[in-house]
Amino acid sequence: MSLQLPYSGKSMSPYLEDGDILSVFETNDNFGPGDLLLYKNSLDSELIVHRCLYAGICPTVKGDRNLEMDDFSVDLLIGRVSSVFRKGRNVSYINNIFCNRFLSLCSTNSCSEHGKVCRYLHQATLMVVIFLRKTILSIVYRISVMQR
Repeated sequence: MSLQLPYSGKSMSPYLEDGDILSVFETNDNFGPGDLLLYKNSLDSELIVHRCLYAGICPTVKGDRNLEMDDFSVDLLIGRVSSVFRKGRNVSYINNIFCNRFLSLCSTNSCSEHGKVCRYLHQATLMVVIFLRKTILSIVYRISVMQR
């Protein structure tokens, strides 16, 4: 089953923006490093979307802009973000496995010492992914126009 929820907050910026609509696939065990997870905060039951860094026996999650790991338990998990819609367009480059794994590496504790460098790498990766996506869509559009 899939849920559609609006996103607001700064902890996942620039990857997610206020007003993005998240499509969330309900699951309690099908996730891995780099996936965005929707879960309830253990203190006040607020809904949170953060990135999974490690999915082993004791999974860890963290907002991309946060310096510390979250207090997370699989019991609090609602689901995994499967796609993101921004201004009515599907921007699901979020499912790019390479990009998600890279971003999860940039978000680990080892990067807290070099936070600025990792933030720049993170933003540069996002810009490259967005540029490549736009380029590919432009090429596909041109090919479809030429075939008409």
